[in-house]
Amino acid sequence: METAKKQQKKSPYRNNSFLQEQHLLEQEQYYYLVGQKWSVGLNLQETANALDLAYMANKLRISCRMLAHQAYKKTSYDMGTLLPIISYIETTGLLGEPAIAVYYYSFKALIEPENESYFLELERILFEKEQLFPIEEMREFYLLAINYCISRINAGIDSYLHKAFKLYKLGFEKEILLENGTISKISFGNAVSNALKIREFSWAEGFVQRFKDKLEEKNRESMTNFNMARIYFERGEYGKAQQLLAKFEYDDIILNLIAKTMLLKIYYEASEYDIFESLLESMRTYLQRKDAISSNHRIVYKNLLGVMRRLIHLNPYSKAQVEKFRELVMATNPLIEREWLLRQISNK
Repeated sequence: METAKKQQKKSPYRNNSFLQEQHLLEQEQYYYLVGQKWSVGLNLQETANALDLAYMANKLRISCRMLAHQAYKKTSYDMGTLLPIISYIETTGLLGEPAIAVYYYSFKALIEPENESYFLELERILFEKEQLFPIEEMREFYLLAINYCISRINAGIDSYLHKAFKLYKLGFEKEILLENGTISKISFGNAVSNALKIREFSWAEGFVQRFKDKLEEKNRESMTNFNMARIYFERGEYGKAQQLLAKFEYDDIILNLIAKTMLLKIYYEASEYDIFESLLESMRTYLQRKDAISSNHRIVYKNLLGVMRRLIHLNPYSKAQVEKFRELVMATNPLIEREWLLRQISNK
């Protein structure tokens, strides 16, 4: 027991697994002591305390996962005893325990996104106490924090673009966001997209070149070309972007739609209106024929194509038409590329 306890103290981690092991050690100690003389003191309080900590950390962890899945799948979970546990944690000073604090602040940030203080505490723990958690758990924390940032960005708070960028940057530099040495095509694309929104072009290109070999082989070439095309497009290097996009064909319907949308913008800005209209019609047919497109994405792209068709027929010298088009852009929901569309009439 003494040897086991010494080994436990030497553990570099203070995560929920550490708390579970602490409880098991106290339990083993109890089994030993209870077999001794009745005059021997028992470690029942220590065992109970260790069990509480282990349970609360695990309860918070699974609750964070439930919240994340609930948002993604639009389902609903019963959180059971969580609310009394939250209240107990807040009134007993248990936030000094790293494994409880990190999941507590994650949970509170998810359910009270408007209260930024919870996210800031989570961010502080991630950057100051990462050595206390194994990389698999750090990945989970980073993804929770990134998803929080995305929710705030979607709410129109652009400052979270920079916070998300910091998480992506550190997460990939330290290889926290890699799983078994690989990067999912979604994480890869999200990191590039976030960097482009704050015009971190050099970082985005360096990221693609450094980590492209970490993509699954079946996705490597297409995702590298696709994301480099996005970088070229945002830099205004339309010729390079067009070269990559023209040969892009991927089994992911949404990526294909994004690629075609970039081509539409390139053709419009290059005044290649015939090709622009031809691609509009091609995309309209694509939306009709692809049964796998979700109803939400179908509406999003149908709206975009409708507004772009109005754009191509807009008389830029008519203030009335320009103003009517501006009103259409602002009133159409859902609508992607709203800022780009408004830019096309900003000087008219």
